[in-house]
Amino acid sequence: MFAVAQPDEDILAEVAAAAGPWLGSLLEDERRQAVAELDEAYPCWVLGTDAVHAAAQLTSDDDALARVAQDLGQWHYQILLDGEPAAFARAYGRVLPETPVEVGVVGYSDVAKDVADCVAWAREHAPDGAQVRLLLAPPWHVTALWLSYPDGSRVVVARSPEPVRGLSPRTLHAGADFLRALASTAPSRR
Repeated sequence: MFAVAQPDEDILAEVAAAAGPWLGSLLEDERRQAVAELDEAYPCWVLGTDAVHAAAQLTSDDDALARVAQDLGQWHYQILLDGEPAAFARAYGRVLPETPVEVGVVGYSDVAKDVADCVAWAREHAPDGAQVRLLLAPPWHVTALWLSYPDGSRVVVARSPEPVRGLSPRTLHAGADFLRALASTAPSRR
């Protein structure tokens, strides 16, 4: 099973209170009556082009990802509408009660469903014992699950609007292979 630190109830209440008005403004009239609830949350990490290219030069070191990914200090909260993943909130602040929580983004998009589908696939196919993070690679518009194990990293792509050579969604990729695949693909022009 995955090791994902979930926020305390008071943190969830703060995120829900802050995300609610944003979400309401994004929804179409018929969806505004939907029951919204927060689901799982994942810490967000990011990879930029410089880090990817530097790490891709390393040998088949599956720990390279752990050395180059940067913690955003942000959490990705899945939002369910009538029980289905339909939106997400990204909030700054740690899961600790004494730190402030600030919702920076609320999105009503397929990202939530893609992340939920990826998590379901990983729960069924990935080995147990992973620490799970959401990994963003903005230059390639890639959203992935980063599964960190004591013996190295594995990555499962949740969303990639443009194909990245060597990466398939719903496939367990070694961390080093993931980095090399990104490095061999030009960043998106969108």
